[in-house]
Amino acid sequence: MPAYRDKQRGTWYASFYYTDWQGHRKLKKKRGFETKREAKAFEEEFLKQGSRSCNMTFGSMTEIYLEDMGPRLKANTMQNKRYLIEHRVLPFFKDLPLNEITPAHIRKWQSALLADGVAPTYAKTINNQLSAIFNYACKYYGLGINPARMAGSVGKKHADEMKFWTVEQFNQFIPNVPKLPGRTGLSVLFWTGLRIGELLALSPSDIDLEALEACIRKETPANVPFFRLEAGTNLIGGQPISYENMKAATDICRKYGVLAVLDASLLQDNLYFMKTREEGMADKTVREITRMVADLFDIIYFSARKFGFARGGVILVRDRELYYSMEDLIPMFEGFLTYGGMSVREIEAMTVGFDETMDMNIISQGPQFVGYCVKALDDYGVPVITPGGGLGAHLDAGEFVKHIPQEQYPAGALVCALYICGGIRGMERGTLSEERNADGSERMASMELVRLAFPRRVFTLSQTEYVIDRVKWLYDHRHLIGGLRFVHEPKTLRFFTGVLEPVSDWPDRLAEAYKADFGGDQ
Repeated sequence: MPAYRDKQRGTWYASFYYTDWQGHRKLKKKRGFETKREAKAFEEEFLKQGSRSCNMTFGSMTEIYLEDMGPRLKANTMQNKRYLIEHRVLPFFKDLPLNEITPAHIRKWQSALLADGVAPTYAKTINNQLSAIFNYACKYYGLGINPARMAGSVGKKHADEMKFWTVEQFNQFIPNVPKLPGRTGLSVLFWTGLRIGELLALSPSDIDLEALEACIRKETPANVPFFRLEAGTNLIGGQPISYENMKAATDICRKYGVLAVLDASLLQDNLYFMKTREEGMADKTVREITRMVADLFDIIYFSARKFGFARGGVILVRDRELYYSMEDLIPMFEGFLTYGGMSVREIEAMTVGFDETMDMNIISQGPQFVGYCVKALDDYGVPVITPGGGLGAHLDAGEFVKHIPQEQYPAGALVCALYICGGIRGMERGTLSEERNADGSERMASMELVRLAFPRRVFTLSQTEYVIDRVKWLYDHRHLIGGLRFVHEPKTLRFFTGVLEPVSDWPDRLAEAYKADFGGDQ
């Protein structure tokens, strides 16, 4: 069994003849081995496979088994089989000679599997995959015994009865969890079905790529009109999304022919975080990163008040047919094609805003001010979402005023208190922003947040210090804040046009305490 030196590449290669299953003599060549021994071992293992010898490695037999079963099983079944074998079986058995694996090896592997904490039904499924490979070797390659059968099975065929909460039970429970991280984690577990280990592996920027692809396959691409992504989401504290995760998600969309849509309203903050946090981005300009992001999507839309510093908005479409499909909607909602919609002045202002967004000195201001504010509040002990993201600082109202029941809209009450004690305008992001259930009961939000957005280019450090000082004072006097109730409650978008009143005279008592400390001129 000779091996040959590849002088040009500095590696070794194997080159030999073999007879295939149809009796044809063929040349086999494989390059790229680091050592002569590796090249000779490849030839030896390849010839063992062809001769139906059971002293080939378990890994080689697995390759034969999977190749043979591929055309005979459904694609999903084959995908699951391959996953279980590659992740749970091959790491232990891959390099062992097939005919030297004993029941003792199997028992040791089973013990390791059970020690890993897998569910009993899952353990049995994995064990069945191992036994199937040995059965295949016995039937078609002359292996004498199936050591997995001799070792005995493991796990359970049928799972224990699953116990779960109804939505009503969960909604009764979740308001009683005092800390925001706990409420958030439990809500993610309940609504997504994630396991605890999967939850702990998540980061704020993650799109669950496996879940995205599984969803598209389950619903079929024809029934998934588009995939929408927000570049920075204020409902989770303005946390950014990485370019790497963005690209992986849109690659899945392209694979299945699903439109990828980007809400770029908060893109400028996301660009800043990409450039400062992601590997390989520091040397790229903001304009280059923007181009990379834009190339990933079929449709991009945004509010120009946030991205562009102007009034109005934009929809960017890559496909001409898609563009024409929206043409009829323009006269209905914006005006005639040649003179409806935004004014030329606003378009010009937006263009200037876009150009400024490509300037790192401009887009860095917001995240730096937010980060400064978040750190100062966190150091004082004020419940606030960390790390600081884009758009604004997000107070954890559920913890800040935890004495207020969710039915009395704690985040909304905190917004009112901030305005009373300093004229600080915030935005409620909690139960008040939810719509009621069909039976009229409240749909309790998993997070009660107050967003303190930082206007771009017009906010100073002294104003930021003022906000920090007043929020600290209010936190020390939080016991004075009470709840709210609706006086006028629209059926839709109640947090835009609804009217509320305090449940007691708490605003008067809070204002008196504020005047006592700061004087009546404040």
